[in-house]
Amino acid sequence: MNIRQYQAARYPFLWLTTTEEERTIRTHRQQVKEQVRFFSWDIEAGFQELAPNGAPNTWTWKPLQAEEPTTSPGVALDQILTLPENSIYYLKDFHKYFEDITVIRRASNIKETLKATARLICFVACTTA
Repeated sequence: MNIRQYQAARYPFLWLTTTEEERTIRTHRQQVKEQVRFFSWDIEAGFQELAPNGAPNTWTWKPLQAEEPTTSPGVALDQILTLPENSIYYLKDFHKYFEDITVIRRASNIKETLKATARLICFVACTTA
């Protein structure tokens, strides 16, 4: 299945293992309708949106926050529910945060809302450990 099929089936979570984050995200961007919005989060940059930059099929990352980016993984999960529906979110290096039971519980608690609102979280890691 490609990312479009997972999103259409309303999967709430996917685990992606890759050393080529950007290439993977941009490939996914080409597989879905333009109405689907793409966001990424990492501990340094916070949330960014992959927005069209004017030329056909070209996209640029644009920060969402005017203030300090969210560096808390738990808060990042909560903030997804305030961002647009029908979107795909790439949470980078998130596998390390699943050692914290509160992060696990928070992810589990938002699962049904993600499914109901066509939001898909892709946990992106370059390792499975």
